[in-house]
Amino acid sequence: MMTAPHVLLVHGASHRGSSWHLLERALAARGIRCATVDLPSASPELGDLHADVEAIRFALDAVPAHEPVTVICHSYGGMPTTEAVAGSSSVSRIVYLTAYMPDVGETLLDLVDEGDDSDWAISDDGLTISAVDPARLFYNRCPPAVAAEAIRDLAPQSLASFEQSVQDAAWRDIPSSYVVCTDDRAIPPHVQRRMAAGATTSVSIDSDHSPFLSMPDRLADLLVELLGA
Repeated sequence: MMTAPHVLLVHGASHRGSSWHLLERALAARGIRCATVDLPSASPELGDLHADVEAIRFALDAVPAHEPVTVICHSYGGMPTTEAVAGSSSVSRIVYLTAYMPDVGETLLDLVDEGDDSDWAISDDGLTISAVDPARLFYNRCPPAVAAEAIRDLAPQSLASFEQSVQDAAWRDIPSSYVVCTDDRAIPPHVQRRMAAGATTSVSIDSDHSPFLSMPDRLADLLVELLGA
């Protein structure tokens, strides 16, 4: 008897693992088992990119042995995921959901367009970075109540995590899929497509930056197709 596919969900900057709750429910209804990870870079401890890499590896270690895992990463989550799963024998596919997809030695800031920084504010102490208008930047297609709840859960993001480079690039050895979100105001579609050129496959969805909140069922159906479930 075949077991249900196993997915690890890696959130983006300023978010937590709980931000996936609507998608988790939608995937569970389709027979997909999910786990999430809380990245230290969006916590009071203000971890950096390297701490996030270790958190993802720890979460993968918790998956039962010999079960293939698909890692779905969103936005900044693509940075630590790209390094964390390199060389993993358990990860069968990476899905970059409007996510940064760096090569070795690249930082998140290397991948953004010049001039995009007006959407972000750095704290007075220089330690954190936050979205100036998250409703417009992240949730422009979300129902107002869903967006409001998501905004309440946001936390400042460690600035160091944006400035540090990845040391390995898992997508060079592990099959990858890139999901381009065509109404994304945080990562412009042309930037997404530039990164998606390095993926094994790519697909587009008419969504904002957060389809796991704005259209969880549509996204779940798409992910099931990518998983071959």
